[in-house]
Amino acid sequence: MLSKSLTFFCVLVLCACAKPSQNLSTYFYLNGIKSTSPSSFDVCHEYGCQRTTRIEPAPHFWEGMSSHFSDVKNAQDEREAITFAIADFEKFVGKAVGTSADIHGTYVAFGEGQQDCVDESTNTSVYLTLLQKQGLLKFHDVGAVERRDPSVTGRWWHQTATITERASGQRYAVDSWFEDNGNPAYVVPLKVWASGWAPENPLWKQSGKYDPNSGY
Repeated sequence: MLSKSLTFFCVLVLCACAKPSQNLSTYFYLNGIKSTSPSSFDVCHEYGCQRTTRIEPAPHFWEGMSSHFSDVKNAQDEREAITFAIADFEKFVGKAVGTSADIHGTYVAFGEGQQDCVDESTNTSVYLTLLQKQGLLKFHDVGAVERRDPSVTGRWWHQTATITERASGQRYAVDSWFEDNGNPAYVVPLKVWASGWAPENPLWKQSGKYDPNSGY
C-alpha cells in the first residue's frame, strides 16, 4: 500500500497533468518559461515545472540540429525529423539540468532527475518553438499543449505538445513522455492520441532493461 506521503505526491502529479489547454504563450508564462530564444531558452523540470533552468547553446548546436531537416521534402518527412530533433534536445538539455537518466512515464521511477508529463510537454513545446523560430519547420506550426481525460481513455491524466500541418490543418501530438530521455519522440494524430493511444512496442521495452508490465 502507498504511504500517505507518496499518495499525496501522486495526487499532486495527477493534478499537474490535468491542466487544461491554453494559448501557448500564456501556458509558458504560467509554467515559468520566460525565454524561447534560440540563443537562450528556458526548460522546466522537477515534476509539474517546479523549477526552470536557462540554457544557452553554442552556435554549433544549431548546425547539428539543422542537419535533421536538410532532406525534408514534405510534411511527413518533417514529422519524422521532429522526432529525432526532440531526442537531441533531450540529450543536450539532460546533461545541463540533470535529467539524462529520466525514464519513460511518471510512476516507473522517482527522484530529482525524473520528469512528468507537464515537464515533458512543456519542454517539447519549447523545442518546437525554437525549431520554428530557426526556420526549420516548413510544413507545420506549433500549437497549444493539449490534455486527455481519463474518463475517455481509461488511463491517467496526460498532456502533450502539438503541431498543426499547415496545408491540411491536421493536428498532431508530439509526445516524448513514453520514452526514456534522448529517445525519439512520437508524432501521432491528435485525435488518435486523445483516445488513449500508447506505443505498442516502445524502445525502452525493446531494450529489456525494465519490467514490461510496469506501464506508464
